Amino acid sequence: MTYTEKFLSDIMRAVKRERAENGARYDAKKTCEKIARSLENAIRGLGDLPRSVGDYWLSEYIDSSSDIENEPTREHAEKLAAMLSFLCGEGDTTSLSPGDWKNLASLVQDEAETLPIESLSSLMASLVEQKAV
Repeated sequence: MTYTEKFLSDIMRAVKRERAENGARYDAKKTCEKIARSLENAIRGLGDLPRSVGDYWLSEYIDSSSDIENEPTREHAEKLAAMLSFLCGEGDTTSLSPGDWKNLASLVQDEAETLPIESLSSLMASLVEQKAV
């Protein structure tokens, strides 16, 4: 199991736990915010970039959901896991759309000055490969 697969499994387990502990009072928004913050804890050494990516995921996929009480859906959880894969430089990123790549490129560019050069080079190489920059 890759690090990203474990992260995805952890997301689904967290949702299941929150539903079990809160029953009819499941707060999907709060749960998704916790999940987005777990992305920050999963990635160290990239400054504020993981928080920015988590915030992008929340605004793009959770806040705009027409069925917020069923978030995160499997598809949206896979999006966040793919974003983790991008940040780690490993794993599957196929669920990311061209729009996601453009937004990730913008976030990386915003944080470029604070990123270690090796990390920035790796992230930029992925973005170039995806034709996002």
